[in-house]
Amino acid sequence: MTRSYPMTRSNLLRPGAVAVLLVIFFVAGCTGEQNMDDASATSTSMADMDDRAMLIETLELNAESFREMVSGLTPAQLAFQESPDRWSIAGVAEHIVATETIFEPMIQGILASGDDANAMPDSTLSDDRVVSVMADRSQKYQAPEVAQPTGKFSTAEDILAAFDAQRARTIEMVESSEIDLRTVYGDHPALGTLDGAQWILFVASHADRHIDQMQQVVDHSGFPAS
Repeated sequence: MTRSYPMTRSNLLRPGAVAVLLVIFFVAGCTGEQNMDDASATSTSMADMDDRAMLIETLELNAESFREMVSGLTPAQLAFQESPDRWSIAGVAEHIVATETIFEPMIQGILASGDDANAMPDSTLSDDRVVSVMADRSQKYQAPEVAQPTGKFSTAEDILAAFDAQRARTIEMVESSEIDLRTVYGDHPALGTLDGAQWILFVASHADRHIDQMQQVVDHSGFPAS
């Protein structure tokens, strides 16, 4: 599936690149290299665009990709699993929604922590490094119970209603924040310190990562025709 994203000077949001791990709660792709060479890079690779506008556009385009993937799928297609230990599209969708819901209050707290340009930590990851780590699906981690599918969704309509409601709240967080997103910070347990813009990018990337996982299910030879 081809997706297009806003371009930055480093082509940060190229198709297939925006995908993510969620380290504590979620199936992820962390390589454990967060303290390598890129860890000393500062958060400047999106400096050529207005961060807030770029992030909103990214979230909206990412949501469009999600809708395109899920819309029109039948209950049988949504429930299909490549194998008993693999998630169905409905399960992946539930995980995406749960992930964004869990991170919402955390990010709200970061954005409410105060605009302080002097609070920049000694080292943060570059935006490119955040995305490249999250795009790596070669390593799998078991998601704890709080983030695992429960069979909550059986129809595309139910999935899209839940996703759209949560994504609207995420976009509202970005739109309503008046601070410089580059001057608030929160610690990620695997990636280290991320600024506010990178946390939003992280959320969008997680959804994109799992949209790719959904496409893998669709491409399976046993995927139902209807």
